[in-house]
Amino acid sequence: MAFVDARRPGGILLWFLQRLTAAGLLILLLTHFYFLHYFQEGFVTYRKVAVRLASPYWKIFDILFLTLAIFHGFNGFQTVVLEYVHREKLQRMLLILLWTVALVFFMIGVYSIAVFTIQS
Repeated sequence: MAFVDARRPGGILLWFLQRLTAAGLLILLLTHFYFLHYFQEGFVTYRKVAVRLASPYWKIFDILFLTLAIFHGFNGFQTVVLEYVHREKLQRMLLILLWTVALVFFMIGVYSIAVFTIQS
């Protein structure tokens, strides 16, 4: 049986984006840990996180972090589906379900970050 690569959407572009998002996630994760766990004194509390999230720059940072994490994770899931599910109809259904779930997670995450306000 010959290997047919025509069904694989994205190909080298998705492979490259997987590596690019991994590098971006590493940078954002190290930044997150530095500012949240080492830069501030004492334990991480709701109040400290709330003050940080009041800044539009940190909201943008967190939305970028969320975007890269969701794309990286679900692109990896897509690779698994493409590698191990060989029936084209099932593969298509799983990919639609997969990216629908990713979109829902993204929308919930962005909404949570965008509307966050400090409660008195």
